[in-house]
Amino acid sequence: MPRNIYSFIKIEKKQTRRGIYATAAGIGAMFCLLALMTASFITKGNLPAFTGGIGYISFLVAAAGLWVSVQLRKDTEAYGKMVHGAFYVDFAAVIIHVLIFLIGCISIIM
Repeated sequence: MPRNIYSFIKIEKKQTRRGIYATAAGIGAMFCLLALMTASFITKGNLPAFTGGIGYISFLVAAAGLWVSVQLRKDTEAYGKMVHGAFYVDFAAVIIHVLIFLIGCISIIM
């Protein structure tokens, strides 16, 4: 059986809207995280309890964007800078959220 299979059908790769949405989710999560950190420093940590919920929602948005970008990277018909950019931005947002959560847990324990 030959190893090379030739196809005469042209497969058009396309820029997907899901990549754009995943990138926007990561940028929004990073902006929300930056705003919460700034507010925390200004008020010296005396923020209302519901602001922690905003942080959890931004984490879930970043995790959803990361999941979408991983699915897009597996798709052979999707391409573009947005697909890879979404992966890196969402991955960074998830990692920063997790690190801040772990630092909060360690500060409670110590």
